[in-house]
Amino acid sequence: MAYDDTLYARYLEGKLTEEELKKLIESGEKEELDRIINASKGMSIPGLNKEAKFEELLTSRNENSPTSTINLRRIMSLAASMAILLGCFYWWNIQSGQVSHNAEYGKLASIHLPDDSEVIMNDGSSIHYDQKNWANSRTLSLTGEAFFNVQSGHSFIVKTKHGQVEVLGTQFNVRAWDNNMHVECYEGKVRVTNNDEQKDITAQQSINIVNGKMESKAPISHANPLWTTGISRFYKESISSVFQEIERQYNVQVIMPVDNRPFSGYFDHNNLSSALSQVCDPMGIKFEIETNNLVKISK
Repeated sequence: MAYDDTLYARYLEGKLTEEELKKLIESGEKEELDRIINASKGMSIPGLNKEAKFEELLTSRNENSPTSTINLRRIMSLAASMAILLGCFYWWNIQSGQVSHNAEYGKLASIHLPDDSEVIMNDGSSIHYDQKNWANSRTLSLTGEAFFNVQSGHSFIVKTKHGQVEVLGTQFNVRAWDNNMHVECYEGKVRVTNNDEQKDITAQQSINIVNGKMESKAPISHANPLWTTGISRFYKESISSVFQEIERQYNVQVIMPVDNRPFSGYFDHNNLSSALSQVCDPMGIKFEIETNNLVKISK
């Protein structure tokens, strides 16, 4: 297709016409762009040289694909577009103070916040906060599941799409996937808010929010989050959410029919077949591991 200095940048911004997008697909350049964009998603600042990572990706691709049809001019244009994108990313983060951290599938991530509070994220989870304003407002957003060891100080707030958890200095775990939020307190006291409803829980207590409804407090016997010991535990979560957790823990793809029945139970992290049996057997469903990264579920 005709060379256009702005083409790749406009693709990244989602501003291509249907005709331009069609030609980009036919030329194979869209696949190349998407590969580079996906490779850069897990990158976060500070301390990471994204330009070096990009160069490493191009070098690796050239070594593994000597018959690539994308010529040097196109590669340079791709590099220029990505450099612009990454430059904007750096500028925005530096100016706004916004920081994001992600845990890769199959891995945990330990993060120290500006006040030295610690966050240990379960795989596939992410947090987002304003580093520049942290001293005045210890507030972060969570997607997924994380354990918090909070330093004493003013109010510490964890926001999720299901509600928020507020503490002053404590250890607690928040799991917020799909339509559920489950909060466990191991030390101190936390306040869980969902819409106009609030409940306080203390050490060795938990509370569950299912489809927007807050349930009664419940005792827990474990002193730390079970997922930190290699066990995923569920409380009235849809079976589809459980299989999504299996996907994250084992980095596999699960294909299944629509099934939103609630599941309460657990699975271990050390063996895929065993984990699937622990979930499927009580639900009366079957599974088949077709390859190392594909699982099929049938009723």
